[in-house]
Amino acid sequence: MIHRPIIFQLKSGDMAAFKIVFHKYYARLTSYAYQMVHDRAESESIVDDVMVNLWRNRENLNPDQHLESYLLRKDARYSEFSMPSYY
Repeated sequence: MIHRPIIFQLKSGDMAAFKIVFHKYYARLTSYAYQMVHDRAESESIVDDVMVNLWRNRENLNPDQHLESYLLRKDARYSEFSMPSYY
């Protein structure tokens, strides 16, 4: 599984690995968040929060977990808190 090596690198504090993850997933996560909140700036803010959370909690990442699925779940969870009450 290709995500395992990058997770191990993240867990060890490898900033280059984090930059790879950030650049690989930022656009997709922003698009996913936008589908829920319908606001570009808010979508970017959500993804920024997801990425900060990823870095802060990197030591707790499970190498057997699929990284993209993990990020999409976090993105959805953060988006739920940002959705206007009329949705």
